[in-house]
Amino acid sequence: MVRDYIIETLLKIKEHDEKVHALYTLGVDIIDFDNSFSQLEKSIPTLLRKEKDEQFGYIQDLVGWWLYEDVDKIIYVDDIEVNVDKVEDFVDYLLREYGTNDIPTN
Repeated sequence: MVRDYIIETLLKIKEHDEKVHALYTLGVDIIDFDNSFSQLEKSIPTLLRKEKDEQFGYIQDLVGWWLYEDVDKIIYVDDIEVNVDKVEDFVDYLLREYGTNDIPTN
């Protein structure tokens, strides 16, 4: 259930961001108008961590990187490349690396 929620949230944020930028190219600037999606971004580390610890911040940074950076989505773990281009792979990585043991992933 948590996994599905995070996947759906990331996809909704990406969809919203694409629409906002499409409107911007047409001359409609609503980038600063709707910041409710930042709350959705914050919901992801909130689900994964019991408290606002150092890893909470790492998760926030990773989510922002995955959503907005136009780079290859590769994370290095112990000199091993982890391709997180697909949303499912990214969420699996977050759950594996940053989730607490009491989070149900289904």
